[in-house]
Amino acid sequence: MKVAIDVHGTIDRWPVFWIRTISLMKAMGIKVYILSGPEKERIVGRLVALKVDTRELEGVLSVTDWIKAQDGAVFWYDDRGFWADDKTWNEAKAYICAVNMIDVLIDDQIEYFHPGIAPYTLFILFNGMLGFERITDESSKPSGVDSPR
Repeated sequence: MKVAIDVHGTIDRWPVFWIRTISLMKAMGIKVYILSGPEKERIVGRLVALKVDTRELEGVLSVTDWIKAQDGAVFWYDDRGFWADDKTWNEAKAYICAVNMIDVLIDDQIEYFHPGIAPYTLFILFNGMLGFERITDESSKPSGVDSPR
């Protein structure tokens, strides 16, 4: 089994919980990946700052790096950093999950839920208070949550 976990809004909200969870998953034979927005080097730096043992990870996957590698991808830089249009950015995690055969994605942003792109990836919405919601299709989204852009 492969599990991908987001950093910003997920691991960085409860780092001790996630450090223990990652160790437990690894002990159970689960391959744990980090899947987050910034460049890989920035993600690794943030994980180190949070005291996550990166040796326990199967890999670190970057949305920014993935978008840059796509033929014809439209992105730009400004004084605040890297940018891509909302559709490209919001669908990137689903494409990364599909390509890497990720079984479970744990993230705090519903915008990254795209079952049409990654139909075999279970999306778990982390609400930041050590609570989760299992999201499987459009009809099971929490009320008041718009569809992805």
